Amino acid sequence: MNNAKLNKSVNLLAEEGSVQRNTLKSQVAEKLTYLISTGLILPDDFLPSERNLSETFNVSRETIRGALQILASQKLIEVKRGARSRVLVRSLKSPDQEPYAELDALQSYDVTTVAEARRVVEAAIVRAAAINITSDDLERLVVMMETQEKVLDDAVAFQISDREFHKLIYKAGNNQLLEKMASDIYSYALEFRNMALKAERATERSLREHRQVYRALEQHDPDAAERAMTGHIDSIFKSSIMMLQATEND
Repeated sequence: MNNAKLNKSVNLLAEEGSVQRNTLKSQVAEKLTYLISTGLILPDDFLPSERNLSETFNVSRETIRGALQILASQKLIEVKRGARSRVLVRSLKSPDQEPYAELDALQSYDVTTVAEARRVVEAAIVRAAAINITSDDLERLVVMMETQEKVLDDAVAFQISDREFHKLIYKAGNNQLLEKMASDIYSYALEFRNMALKAERATERSLREHRQVYRALEQHDPDAAERAMTGHIDSIFKSSIMMLQATEND
């Protein structure tokens, strides 16, 4: 290969690496934007540290910094050197954009209806995941639980990791339609779940329940996995209902 061809190949590889980094950065920024839109992360909340975000999303801290800069350029967050980034406003995404329109439609259902739907969908998913989950997936779940243990006093950081924990299980179920349905349902009433975690310090209970789900998946036991997951979902929605009722009574 002559020098001109070699240089061209090197440049193409460098460009490809840059595109991949930009794609990852944009993907993380989009995830965080969506979480702000759903109310999981509220104005004046502080985002987790770069290290915790890196562990949660399984990307480099450089990628996290790039994602935060995207959100800062959109005036969604405030970034200060030596301090955690603070959320300024809810997302400016148009309500008719996917998946935001679907999220708005979901909010029209009552909490009991959504809880029942989530139990059915996630029971099917976790049974399939117990059979299909890989050793790599199990290792990622362990890393997520280790991260959650570090942030028990930070409801926002815990909830972000919680979402990634559940999304990995959805994907391990190997059914894209159920995965999408579960992801949409998960986003219901996140603002109240955020408040419930802060008010009750319920992160310890959620982590215990995650470990029960993990043990069942590790043993590839569909029945145990379903019992653990439905128990976890019942616990989540019990807290959400309490917070919804408390808000309505104010």
